[in-house]
Amino acid sequence: LLILCTNCKNLISESSKQPEAIKGLLDLQDYWSIKSKAGEEVNLIPIKLDGEWEFYWKEFILPGGQNIDSDKPNLYSDQFNNNSNQPNLKSYRSKSYIKVPDNWNDFVNNHNLPIHKENGKSFRGKGFATYRLVVLLPENMEKKAFLPENNNDLFPGLRVLSLKLPSISSAYKLFINGSLTVETGKIGKTENETIPAELPRIINVPINKKELEIVIQISNFHYDRGGLWNSIKLGPPVSLHKERENNLLLDFFLLGSLLLIGIYHLGLFALRRNDRSTVYFGIFSILTAIRPLLTGEKYLYFMLNWHLAMKVEYLTITIGVPFFILFIHSIFPKEVPGWAKNFIVGSSGIFSLCILFLPSYYYTKTILAIEIIIIFNLLLVTYAIILAIIRKRIGAKSFFFGSIVFSIIITNDILHDLTIIHTGYYGSYGFLVFIFSQAFFLSIRSAIAFKQVESFTETLENKIEERTNQFKNANQKLEYLNEFSKLINSTNNLDLIFEYAASQLKQNFDFNLFSLHMLSKYEDIIYTRCIEIPDYFSKEIYEKLKNIHVRYKEDKGSFFTVIQKKRTMYLKDLSKIHETSKSESDKMYENTFSIKSVLQIPLLIQNEIIGVFTINKDGGMKKLSKSEISFIESFCDQLAIAVNNSELYEKIYLERQQAEIEKGIAVVAQNEAEMERAKSEKLLLNILPKEVAEELKEKGFAEPVLFDSVSVMFTDFKGFTLIAERLSPQELVKDLDACFVQFDKIVERRKLEKLKTIGDSYMCAGGIPKKNTTHAIDCLLAALEIQDFMNMMKDLKEQKGFPYWELRLGIHSGPLVAGVIGEKKFAYDVWGDTVNTASRMESSGTPGKINISGTTYELVKEFFDCEYRGEVSAKNKGMVQMYYVDGLKKEFSKGGDARTPNGKFWEVYSK
Repeated sequence: LLILCTNCKNLISESSKQPEAIKGLLDLQDYWSIKSKAGEEVNLIPIKLDGEWEFYWKEFILPGGQNIDSDKPNLYSDQFNNNSNQPNLKSYRSKSYIKVPDNWNDFVNNHNLPIHKENGKSFRGKGFATYRLVVLLPENMEKKAFLPENNNDLFPGLRVLSLKLPSISSAYKLFINGSLTVETGKIGKTENETIPAELPRIINVPINKKELEIVIQISNFHYDRGGLWNSIKLGPPVSLHKERENNLLLDFFLLGSLLLIGIYHLGLFALRRNDRSTVYFGIFSILTAIRPLLTGEKYLYFMLNWHLAMKVEYLTITIGVPFFILFIHSIFPKEVPGWAKNFIVGSSGIFSLCILFLPSYYYTKTILAIEIIIIFNLLLVTYAIILAIIRKRIGAKSFFFGSIVFSIIITNDILHDLTIIHTGYYGSYGFLVFIFSQAFFLSIRSAIAFKQVESFTETLENKIEERTNQFKNANQKLEYLNEFSKLINSTNNLDLIFEYAASQLKQNFDFNLFSLHMLSKYEDIIYTRCIEIPDYFSKEIYEKLKNIHVRYKEDKGSFFTVIQKKRTMYLKDLSKIHETSKSESDKMYENTFSIKSVLQIPLLIQNEIIGVFTINKDGGMKKLSKSEISFIESFCDQLAIAVNNSELYEKIYLERQQAEIEKGIAVVAQNEAEMERAKSEKLLLNILPKEVAEELKEKGFAEPVLFDSVSVMFTDFKGFTLIAERLSPQELVKDLDACFVQFDKIVERRKLEKLKTIGDSYMCAGGIPKKNTTHAIDCLLAALEIQDFMNMMKDLKEQKGFPYWELRLGIHSGPLVAGVIGEKKFAYDVWGDTVNTASRMESSGTPGKINISGTTYELVKEFFDCEYRGEVSAKNKGMVQMYYVDGLKKEFSKGGDARTPNGKFWEVYSK
């Protein structure tokens, strides 16, 4: 900033004191008055040769006034000696006076000079012309030396000044006192003749006369603007060379600084790819670092082709602008409107394409539009930062200072480029100031981030401790439920099971009213199966509650709600329930025990309700939390299995009694008895595994066995009830039998054990009664065949317009207990949480797909392609990982059909 202010001060000071040329004559006799003693060094201030120059449009004029075309007249023949003897040049038609520094575009248009045309089209800025200026030097200037003595051999016997030539668009020849001094590019009268070049340089000028005649022939066919639109300086060689060296030094200082900053930020992005502000800032820094070498002294123009250098110069703008707004947007995303960001990025992209693919004359004409985009960008940034300050965003104030300085200096560069002012390009200096504000901003962010890390660390530790306690509680809950499951599964007596359940709940909660109501499968009746109330209530009340039989669909009370929704119902305040919503049984409970709230949990088996467990306390119970209700629901899941097993046992027991009666009758006829025995043995083998049947025949009973790993499969038909209502009983049974016969064949072929069918549900398992390690794979192979069979049946019935069933199929793997219930009409059954979870896999699945648990997936993932569904909520199981099975992996299936195992599969399977 100090360097910038110093340069601006020098510019103001020079412009306020230096003389200007008038009608092609610059008089320095009074400005450079030299009064020195013999041997004294004279220090002259460099002067800009600004003002009115002679201008000859579409003419190349040689020193002495001779036109390059030999048939043109001589414009002036005498040399200047003083102001009075200047030759009269008004006779030549193209002579005029043009202000320097300025481009010739507006001058040609305003003075009605012929505009360059190609193929009938006018092109402002294109053309060629001659500039001429006579500089009157102080008296005895030629006697003063301005070069060190050891450099006098450049012009032996002569005194020397220097000219500092800026970039001139876009090719020129310079003549000093009649001699060709320098040529940049190649001038011509057409585009094909001209070779553009922009090479700012310093040339030495021998002083052997009292004046300098400067003639510059310029041609421009490659740039939007032509002419001398930068100042030429005249002064002592040492001063001008020092000025150029200082400029180059600053340019390379900016190059190194900004390049290192850019690389540093790109390195930050490589370490933290989630923070894109660093990559945007890094790229913008590198682009800005290149610009000092393309403006001012134009160092890179000496190394690159003019066309390439010009494209690079323009691309640093059109690519830098969008990266700058992307950087600001990444820091203040809510303050920078998305549409404005997209507009700047899109328009800059269009300009970049123009620069890459259009000729230089055309894409340089877009500079005004580009500068308008830049101004809009700066206004947008200023607006966003002011808004960020109002909203108290972190570091916005420091950012505001850097952005304002940067915006002012960029505005200066734009005005200088448009030749409205003649100060120079200082954008890189402004960006350096912006970087310091950015560094301060990043330090603030880093400090806050460090504090946040400390806070997050502390929070994480607390969460870890909280989660550890949750795991401990969950483990205790699982251990408790496991012990409870063992307890209630140790008997098949439903009254004893109910007594165990009530006792366990009383130990953990403040309950004293329990009732178990069972659902009749053949009528819409729910009846009291078991009940426990405090002893201080009369026997009449107990008997009255014991004999409750309710048609729940007509009663429309709490039982109806629980059964219909199949969800737990917890009413915290019965006084808020309207009397019309209460059934007679609800009112009886409420009035008898003065209860204030009630908890009713449905007992579900394969998503089918078998009963309702009601919990309460006379006089009112305390409010229950979600975790307590969840625990009681898990408790009732185990209770449901035990109740269902007990009901099945009771049913089998009754059937066994009936079988005994039938057996007694059969004894009457010996032959008939033998036939019945043969049938019984055959039936035994049909309903029990061979190993279990053998044990049962040898011992008269079969010991229950705990299996560490078994896979259980459940199937259920979607929409079975609706379709069943449309079929006759014979058609319904026939369809079910056709399906289940195929299921039986597939299950037997895959070495699985069919367990039972309940209505339209089918249950089987792998790994029992004979343990094996391939039970999960066997279950999936069977599931694929069953699902394919059902899909085939669906297609056939759909083509004929018949109603069809869609199958849900779920599989889970885990430990369970397997054994035989009863003595006659034996049932080989399984018990354990694995069975309940497998049922949840089926009910949580999708028709037509195979749904497996995460446990099963781990056993089969080597052979099968599976689709991860995520964690899915399962009734009373919380969130459970589930997968859909797509089929066999390609390398394990014949022809890649994902269904039929190949030789490689069986080779790996056998191991």
